[in-house]
Amino acid sequence: MDPVDASIYIAVAALTASILALAVSVKAYGTASRAIRAAVLLKGSGKEVIVKPRKRYIAFSLVCDKPVDKGVLEDAFTRLYTEYFGKSTLQKASPQLILFLEDKQAGVLRTSHLYRDHTVAVLGALKHVGDSKCVVIPLKTCGSLRKCREAVERKR
Repeated sequence: MDPVDASIYIAVAALTASILALAVSVKAYGTASRAIRAAVLLKGSGKEVIVKPRKRYIAFSLVCDKPVDKGVLEDAFTRLYTEYFGKSTLQKASPQLILFLEDKQAGVLRTSHLYRDHTVAVLGALKHVGDSKCVVIPLKTCGSLRKCREAVERKR
């Protein structure tokens, strides 16, 4: 075999290997956690900065066959969140029931912006709170507590 032909085969093999390595790294990046995706590069400086998780407030309404207490609702939500996503995701998202109006059966839940979709999914999947059957209706997602309180107050 001619040395020129051998170098062409070597170059093609190296190109194929680099394309395969690029495909594997893109696949690995796509399956990385949300915390890693929160890292961004500043334009022009080349420094890596971790984005601070922001808070999101989710206003929701409960439609239940019996009135529900705040503590029972928190326990049911936490149990279901842990069942679906695990304790580590629950700790990262840190959802907290900030406001619950028992007379209107509506409230506001605070969570991290990275896990807002997780929280809304668990709210939608919540069917039993204590011994009563319930349906949770997310009303609005806001960046400020004041706007969500207004949405809850306007309910009914």
